[in-house]
Amino acid sequence: MCIRDRTYTFTPTATEVIYGNTWQIGNLTASFSARSNHILLSYNDGTGEKLWIIGGNDGTNFLNDVWNSSNGTDWNAVTLNAGFVGREGHTGVVFNDGTGNKMWVIGGHDLSNYYNDVWYSNNGVDWYAATQNAGFSPRYGHVSFVYNNQIWVIGGYNGSSGFLSDVWYSNNGVDWYAATQNAEFSKRYDASGFVFNNKMWIVGGYNGTVFLNDVWSSVDGITWTKEIDAPFTRRAGHALLVINDKIYLVAGFDATNVVKSDIWVSSDGIIWNIVNAYAPFPPRYAHSCAFFNNRLWVIAGADEGNNRKNDIWLAPIHISEPT
Repeated sequence: MCIRDRTYTFTPTATEVIYGNTWQIGNLTASFSARSNHILLSYNDGTGEKLWIIGGNDGTNFLNDVWNSSNGTDWNAVTLNAGFVGREGHTGVVFNDGTGNKMWVIGGHDLSNYYNDVWYSNNGVDWYAATQNAGFSPRYGHVSFVYNNQIWVIGGYNGSSGFLSDVWYSNNGVDWYAATQNAEFSKRYDASGFVFNNKMWIVGGYNGTVFLNDVWSSVDGITWTKEIDAPFTRRAGHALLVINDKIYLVAGFDATNVVKSDIWVSSDGIIWNIVNAYAPFPPRYAHSCAFFNNRLWVIAGADEGNNRKNDIWLAPIHISEPT
């Protein structure tokens, strides 16, 4: 088993490092149910910046609950039954459609259906359908982010069409346009993506045949450039986020059928350095990460036995200049 119950020491190689000896347990049994393939957002609802968890799969049920926390460790149920049906593999963004910032929920699936609906809320309680049938096909395991004042949806898996490599965008969540139906990268789901250096990026995933560790970028969503096959193992269900002009990759399920707890960092999306081969938190995939209160947060997900978690781990981010 890959589950580890002790802290590992390590020597960082990156110029910006997470000090592994300062990892803290935020909560081993948070008040929300254990889950994977959920959404984690940092959003200000008018009463301060909070972390928000939305939906997911607890191993038995597809969830449509919404939780928030002002400190990352103590969680409050905002609603246990949001307006959209329970789902996993959906994506979420914080986006201003011209009437203020809102949280957005896009697509996903449950046991019976794949979805291409788009929902928004400014308080986590009241949810409204921007559209029940977006221009892109129903899907889950896709990538979403905000770039160039637009919401983007990339790839994923659709039960009838299979794996996807299409790229869509919208400036209001209602009207969706195809930048391309077939991007240069192979069709995939459970990839991860981010916005960095005025480009959109997509990394890894699974294409139905093999796990991937390729890194692609685009300035317009139409033309994609392969930057590198990264040095980390090919994987899916990993998390990526940008902190202080560095890109962090956290854990995932790799091509050797091992669930990981490694952390990698890059300052350009091309050169990747391992920060921690075995972080103190148990290995996981389909988890979520966020940067909040000057800390990197790792929340929930599933282990090698597909057991869901509701634990919370956090580490301060420190800057270390090369000597």
